[in-house]
Amino acid sequence: MKFLPTSLLGTAAWDEFCRQSDDAGFRHTSTWIDYTLHMRGPGGSTDLSFGVMDEGKLVAVAPLIKERIHQRPELFEFGFAGWNIPYPALINGLGDRHREKMTKEIFQEIDRLARQEVIAYAAVEVNPLLSLRDDPPHLCNPLPFLGFHATEIATHIIGLDRDEDSLLRDMRKGHKSDITAARNNGLSGRVFDAASITDDAFAAYRRLHLRAAGRQTRPDRTWELMHEWIKSGFAVLGIVSGRSGAPLAAALCLTYKHAAYYGSSCVDPEFANERGAMHLLLWEVMVHLKAAGLQWFETGWQHTPTMSQEVPSKKEVAISHFKRGFGGRNVPYFRGERFYDPEYLREISGHRVQKWIEEWGVE
Repeated sequence: MKFLPTSLLGTAAWDEFCRQSDDAGFRHTSTWIDYTLHMRGPGGSTDLSFGVMDEGKLVAVAPLIKERIHQRPELFEFGFAGWNIPYPALINGLGDRHREKMTKEIFQEIDRLARQEVIAYAAVEVNPLLSLRDDPPHLCNPLPFLGFHATEIATHIIGLDRDEDSLLRDMRKGHKSDITAARNNGLSGRVFDAASITDDAFAAYRRLHLRAAGRQTRPDRTWELMHEWIKSGFAVLGIVSGRSGAPLAAALCLTYKHAAYYGSSCVDPEFANERGAMHLLLWEVMVHLKAAGLQWFETGWQHTPTMSQEVPSKKEVAISHFKRGFGGRNVPYFRGERFYDPEYLREISGHRVQKWIEEWGVE
């Protein structure tokens, strides 16, 4: 096998492989890699992604970005600007033994690059949609067998291959009441996709996000890229407006192949207590995704009061509970981390213990 950087493979070949590989999700694509490279600003990230060639054929892709650790900019990690690196995507049709051998050699190359680039930390995730296959490739977390500490949690996924009445029956009673209340109070929702997105709608979303955050949270170029995602069919934008027609809440959801991911959302602080705004927003997105023929809607990570890669806040645990109210089920979100720098391991472990004690206490 031969490892080739993306600069030699080209993004067209990379993305076509991702399109065909059952392992690959949106975060494997060059579109997401490009977005991530802009998140840290100029000089903050380096693309070390590579493909695997075997007998002249592309048989695997391994997204890999070197970036400065946000809290310790003198150190470097393999990460995706707050996300884990995707587990390598392999060509379809490989037997278990062949997959295992190829994966092992890919991670040996990642370890080699970690030493070469003086990496302190690496975090990797497995596409959770793989758990929904009839014959999933991973029945347990594969990362501990590759030298990583297991940090798996769960993520929540809603099946959209049912009629709307079935989706509503699966929803928490309180959520259904909140959706009805929002409509009765004059709120309305709309979902913009590649066929309907306008510059004005996206600009309204960006203004709302800025108002909700109180500051600009990411570089201008990343906003341009997200706009392009919608226009290219890689995302949809949901907006809920109030009685005056002004946007109150918005959500950007990624779409790729047969699935969608609830990427981010924001609410106007002035209307943070408006009953049902977020409930109506997520429901309108679900209805749109279903009509578009998507099969799965991943609403996101399920945090519990545990110490893992992160120590969740009480707010994050409450958001996880909110997401479960839309129906669906929890599935494994396999992930892992590796510390190449022992001092950084001691430092991070101490921070996590202290944060857990402060947030959750010890009984």
